[in-house]
Amino acid sequence: GPLTPEERHIIFSHDQIGVEIVRSTFDCEQMTQIILCHRAHYSGSESRFGLSVGKDIPLGARILSICEAYDAMVHDLVYRAAMTSEEAFAELLRCAGQQFDPDLANRFITMMKFEAETNIEPGDGVSMATVLQLGVQIEKMANAMDQEDRQSLVRVAGQIRLTATQGGCPHIANLTAELEQAEDEQQA
Repeated sequence: GPLTPEERHIIFSHDQIGVEIVRSTFDCEQMTQIILCHRAHYSGSESRFGLSVGKDIPLGARILSICEAYDAMVHDLVYRAAMTSEEAFAELLRCAGQQFDPDLANRFITMMKFEAETNIEPGDGVSMATVLQLGVQIEKMANAMDQEDRQSLVRVAGQIRLTATQGGCPHIANLTAELEQAEDEQQA
């Protein structure tokens, strides 16, 4: 059933408790601001305590907001069953621009789908550092493709191939090698 006023107070006080724990334990204002602002809505609607809106919300808080929401959606909770990833993606997109930063929501979904398609994740010989590095490089590749910058595309493909080879992701290394070869043939 609906929460009582006391229960609502407890639920909403956990954010402030988190802020105090981070502030006293780590003495890091950047981390404190992330925890403080991670519930701020991108559009400013439903923001509490005069929190920032839009791009003024710290980047880490905007990222944490999306990750936390996705995690809650894809896991069973006492009051509802877990959603599928696709249902959670649809909900993130529905709330993009209002609750979530739309650019970050789209990037998150793209990266999660890429991870699912390529089956790269930490473990099985692939480190978290490799996964993150590949994610950043693939984002650079996407930007080069958007800008139709062939020179940057080939350069980044080479970086991805090297990272994938060293990181134990032969499927990705082979795909980028094919891309490099196709680009070489087109320029010849």
